[in-house]
Amino acid sequence: MSTKEKIINILDILPEDVIKSIYDYTQYLAYQNEDVLTDEEIKSLNTAMEDMQNGKYITHEELLKELGYKENIAL
Repeated sequence: MSTKEKIINILDILPEDVIKSIYDYTQYLAYQNEDVLTDEEIKSLNTAMEDMQNGKYITHEELLKELGYKENIAL
């Protein structure tokens, strides 16, 4: 029996909340090296920072009003 088959057999007897934790951990392992930004992402962040420094932004309240919210909601 392969290691993959052994893992599947174990998963079959575990409760769903434990399986969810295992899934979350395997996702972390699979994608832990994807935290590196691409050149395009870095360029976009730099542009956004420049826009903010030049006053090209809207406030949280303005965004909520633009989206049609009547009350301020906490994020």
